[in-house]
Amino acid sequence: MTRSSLLLFLALIALSCDSDTPTAPSAPAASFFVTSTTSVTGNLGGLTGADSRCQSLAQTVGLGNRTWRAYLSVERDPANGNQLTHAKDRIGSGPWYNISRVLVANNGTEMHNRTGDAALFLDERGQRINGQ
Repeated sequence: MTRSSLLLFLALIALSCDSDTPTAPSAPAASFFVTSTTSVTGNLGGLTGADSRCQSLAQTVGLGNRTWRAYLSVERDPANGNQLTHAKDRIGSGPWYNISRVLVANNGTEMHNRTGDAALFLDERGQRINGQ
């Protein structure tokens, strides 16, 4: 993997939002999107600010009735006694469906083994992410 493709992958993962609300298998609802917004500085206001951004973006497309969390890890999380908070522990156990209701991953192992796929990693409006 080249340095630029690694950075793109990390940016996509850092800016993805996941719902921690389980979805019913019979009627999957969107539970995963990559944000359409970007940050030049990377300062998202910590986990609280990043979660707020995800919730706000979900609200704009009619998905605000669920709890959305940024897929981010932090080294010292004030809400966790200044301990490490892992992104994977913030998003539930799956399954995750993209905004088009296509299965992205059934569980955490599948999610973490998933590689970039422009047809799956869509923003909250269902648009492909630039650079894919």
